[in-house]
Amino acid sequence: MIYTNFFLFIVAATVFASAPEGPVPPLDRAGALAITLLLMAGFWQWNRLRFFQLEKRFRDQGGDLRNLRRTFQQAVGVQSILAVGVFVLAVTGFSVKPLIRQLPLIGDSVLLTHALGLALFLFFLVAVWFWSWRAFNGMMSTAPTARAHVISQVRFNLVIVIPWLLLSLAVDLWTLSPLPAASMDSAAFKVIFFGLFVLLLAVFVPVLMTRLWDCESLEDRAMENRLQSFTRKLGVRFRRILSWNAMHRGLMTAGVVGFVPGLRYLLITPALSHLLSEEEILSVVGHEVGHVRRGHMWFYMMFFAGFVVVSLGLVDRLVNWLAGTGPGLSLLVRADGQLNTAFPGWASAAVSLLLFVVYFRYVFGWFMRNFERQADQFCFAAGIPAQHLISAFEKLRDHSGGGDERGNWHHYSVPQRIRWLR
Repeated sequence: MIYTNFFLFIVAATVFASAPEGPVPPLDRAGALAITLLLMAGFWQWNRLRFFQLEKRFRDQGGDLRNLRRTFQQAVGVQSILAVGVFVLAVTGFSVKPLIRQLPLIGDSVLLTHALGLALFLFFLVAVWFWSWRAFNGMMSTAPTARAHVISQVRFNLVIVIPWLLLSLAVDLWTLSPLPAASMDSAAFKVIFFGLFVLLLAVFVPVLMTRLWDCESLEDRAMENRLQSFTRKLGVRFRRILSWNAMHRGLMTAGVVGFVPGLRYLLITPALSHLLSEEEILSVVGHEVGHVRRGHMWFYMMFFAGFVVVSLGLVDRLVNWLAGTGPGLSLLVRADGQLNTAFPGWASAAVSLLLFVVYFRYVFGWFMRNFERQADQFCFAAGIPAQHLISAFEKLRDHSGGGDERGNWHHYSVPQRIRWLR
């Protein structure tokens, strides 16, 4: 769910940023506002109904708790995707962005516009998080209350929201500068501007992550010293090895954040530390070190920068091509012969979203799965018995109720990874 949440936020931000900003007539404004409020209320109630139905079915039928956990996680995933769909409907169908632009004190501020737009998307996700906890009375979460669960989810996802808002602030500051505003429309400027911004984020966001994700020193200092010694022998240095306590210690994973050795951190969740033996933890850490040694994080950054180049080169061309087709012309030219001035904006948003999904879900996803395979294979170069990593995978699979049997867009399934190591 970690990658999925980030993916959903980026999709929402991309759609909102690409949506047109033309003025909305007063009558249309009132109707759009009313429909948006109805969407918010309806989605809130739909989540309440959906999760209480799931809880009732479990209570009536009984069954294995692990199977329920897997079904619950699938339901949360589906509802989260629906949250994106409802948000996209509000943005593309009911002029939410122009409505925000016309609010008092908003003006031409990209920062305030995007902040309110993402706040609307956050509301839809809060509906999922709140009712998923409330219906099961916390059975599926380590958070003590629904409020605590929602706050932990918000804090976790702020690592993607804050950089987006900082980028919006940078655009606002550029427009206030004496530099020509027209330069922002050039493709070269967008590539350079976004590239420098991503580079700065790659350096400093890891520090932000350690604050927002409730990271602290490992309780077992002897284990921390052994892990530091182990990673140094493999040629990788970390500033700190930290206990990753996000989501009220509900996660079971490990990860590396940071590109620069002086600002690179290794994060290990308490649940993972308690589940695995010392040898298995070393094998998991070896996997994470493999990502660093193989340069995967730099490839990830290149892929994000590559998406900017691809979108700048293709979006306008695809929109122009679409406008020249029969269906495109019928949307571009109204029945009264007047041009539909909103068409280019909606078409750009739709094309950008399609490119984003194809690029990251399929192209980037293929590379991510194989990067994970390379990191698994690094255990051989590191002198780690493959059986230790296999044993860790099996424990994680059993604990999750077999939810990793089918894999996902960024990881091969556990059986596939085990076969590869054998």
